[in-house]
Amino acid sequence: MAIPVIGVALQPSFWLWVAVYSIVALSLNLEAGITGIPNFGKHLPVIIGAVVAAALPGYLGVALLPESLKQQLASTTGGSLNYAGEYNAFIAEVLTKYYAAHPGLAAGLFLLALAVAAALGAVVGWLAAYPAARLRADYLAILLLAAAEATLRVAYNAPQLGGTLGLTVPNTLVWLDSMLRGAGVPHAHTVSVLLITLLIAALTYAYMELLARAPVGRLLKSIRENEVAAESLGKDVARIKLKTLMVGSALAALAGALFMTWSLGWIATTYNRVSWTFWVWAMMILGGMANNLGVLLGVFTLVLVRQMITYNKTAIAPYLPFDPAWLDYLVLGSLLVILLMVRPQGLLPEKTTYPLPRKRLEEKAQGLRAGGAQPAVEVEGGSKV
Repeated sequence: MAIPVIGVALQPSFWLWVAVYSIVALSLNLEAGITGIPNFGKHLPVIIGAVVAAALPGYLGVALLPESLKQQLASTTGGSLNYAGEYNAFIAEVLTKYYAAHPGLAAGLFLLALAVAAALGAVVGWLAAYPAARLRADYLAILLLAAAEATLRVAYNAPQLGGTLGLTVPNTLVWLDSMLRGAGVPHAHTVSVLLITLLIAALTYAYMELLARAPVGRLLKSIRENEVAAESLGKDVARIKLKTLMVGSALAALAGALFMTWSLGWIATTYNRVSWTFWVWAMMILGGMANNLGVLLGVFTLVLVRQMITYNKTAIAPYLPFDPAWLDYLVLGSLLVILLMVRPQGLLPEKTTYPLPRKRLEEKAQGLRAGGAQPAVEVEGGSKV
């Protein structure tokens, strides 16, 4: 039976996808839309964040278990306390029960995982871009894509991450799940992660809006429009690009860690270039590059399309000459081609930003047209012009 649009939009998982993709898309908009950095390796920091959220609660959790519990666990697993070993699922279950009994420890590990994911994501973003930061944009784009793909292959085969079989991850939000379940909230775990992810997405949007309106936002746009002109005014373009990539990568790593906290299962192929780079680019282009609100609109629209396909694969299969699993890729490719041909500026084009509030600029313009000397206008920060 087909699920209508309203039915899909009422699912907590739909809004979780929107929130996670909003963080990644806004970070890409900072890099590509505002600064002009063609980051085609956006899945790199997402992978890093997911790796941290998959490994830290497990390895550190086992180390923090009391000795008595370790001995009981070892007696069941034949002496093995290897989190990524053959008893991974059992160890993850034991850790989840321990976290349920110790909510303070679980909350601390969750926050620590987010902090480490953001920090490591920023470092990896800097390291990946540093060799080509002073080169042309196309070289930087190729380098970032290559770095992301290499990291994906390493993570897919790393024995510390379960190799090709992946990992079952302990739930560090089990305490919040229990509270919501006790209050009668359905899909308690999804709602737990959703609440936190929505908060981080809202803070990310507010930060991006403030950044776009600040002098540094105009500096980033000047680099996008003409790097040579920005360098001629004494700006270190390469350094600014690296800092921008660090901020964007930290935010994307946060999104990866949150997604892993929701899925509670690590397998590297989940974080591929199509799902976490090309779809994110499509969301940004559809909504409008350099327009944060437009990016959110693009995220909502394409997540809705993808979820509609996912929920209704069985219903639409008889009408397709191919497996519905390929419809996702077909929609992505077709959408990008049509968008770039018909409306390359997106649904909500980039808005003009002013160095002063528009009302003050109009007052100054009226004064200049009148030809009289005008009093200095105080701007934000206390300076006068």
